[in-house]
Amino acid sequence: MQRIFFLLMLTLTGFIALSCSETAPQEEIADTHSDTEETRDIQTADTNGLPDKEEIKDSITDITGNDTNTADTTEITDNMVSDTATDTNTNDIPIEDAGTDVQDVAFSDNELTDISKDTGTDTGVTDTGGSGGIFISDSDPYSKGKLTVKKISITKGQNGATVDASVYVPQGYNEFAVVIFQHGFLVDNNFYSDMLEHLASHGFVVVAPQMYKADGIPIGKPKTPEEADTAIQFYNWLKTNLNTISGVTARMDIMGLSGHSRGGKVIWTIMLKDSSWTKAMAGVDPVDGTGGPLGGEMRIADKPFNLNVSSLIIGTGLGPEGSGLNPACAPEGDNHVQFYNASSSPAYHSVAVDYGHMDMLNDSTPNCGMVCTSCKAGPDRKNMRIYTAGQLTAFFRYTLQGDKSIADILTNPNKANIKVTMENK
Repeated sequence: MQRIFFLLMLTLTGFIALSCSETAPQEEIADTHSDTEETRDIQTADTNGLPDKEEIKDSITDITGNDTNTADTTEITDNMVSDTATDTNTNDIPIEDAGTDVQDVAFSDNELTDISKDTGTDTGVTDTGGSGGIFISDSDPYSKGKLTVKKISITKGQNGATVDASVYVPQGYNEFAVVIFQHGFLVDNNFYSDMLEHLASHGFVVVAPQMYKADGIPIGKPKTPEEADTAIQFYNWLKTNLNTISGVTARMDIMGLSGHSRGGKVIWTIMLKDSSWTKAMAGVDPVDGTGGPLGGEMRIADKPFNLNVSSLIIGTGLGPEGSGLNPACAPEGDNHVQFYNASSSPAYHSVAVDYGHMDMLNDSTPNCGMVCTSCKAGPDRKNMRIYTAGQLTAFFRYTLQGDKSIADILTNPNKANIKVTMENK
């Protein structure tokens, strides 16, 4: 009996490890794939070959308020999240260089129209121009931005929502670019809240859908193509509901896609179905697995994507390594390397040498169990979170906000807070 139980646990662990490197022939997902290869320009310490950067800065005016939080803002901690389900007045939320607070707000259907009246325009923040008048950040991307962030919870069925979701809404300005973040296999979207709040504080409405119940059970979960179809339905719902829910002008026409692990595969699958969704996409240690021992999913990164987009791929040095009896969570042959090789120029690729597949999650991941512990981990999560959030911030500021002055963050490893390698093409 113990042997049977042990074998069962190994099988489940194979699922939870997010991928299985099978070599069976795979059906192509799109006719747009070709066998052409891209020439890569590897850079290790400078920005040779890059054009001169035009510095775009935003003008921020200090706003006083009732919030006296002066805690260390190098990292976002769980104790900075408070429940304020009734206060939607942005005039009461200060913008401080010291950092941002997240306020978790849940709305019922009859409250959705009320928040749209609070546009955040009477806050003292000066119009920074940019693409379509959206907010443009000028803060250090590895530190939190100047905008306070409000977290809004969406429940499936609410106003027709197709899935649960968390929305991180910057306060103090009225018009923002949008970033949608797809969670990894079996991972709760709230486990990324520190990283996503960081990104939102630089002037992005960040939407993190929960594609299915994160209960740690791999059986009965949707395959990648199904998950991509569900995500597309949700994106279409956002087009007509996000402004009302967020209370700001959320520019779905200036939108970026991002995803972790299988969530990375999901966003590329979406784009291979319909390439009109975005011109900027970022994979956080993406995995092109076949869905575990019994998955049988086709790979998508085994041929060029041939997408006309800018791409950021963040990999981990420990992702391809197993942990004890657990297989690698981002195995060689199905990980960030293949996603970068399949991406067209412009593309940016970095590897966090000493960190693992789950190291960008929050420190606190309640009830996560083996999903969060089966992967080989680095020395801490905090610094990997800061690095990942900083790279996402720099990339989407560059591609969506038009901040060309920040390109060296994506190409110069000496600017990073941890040991990384970088290349671009």
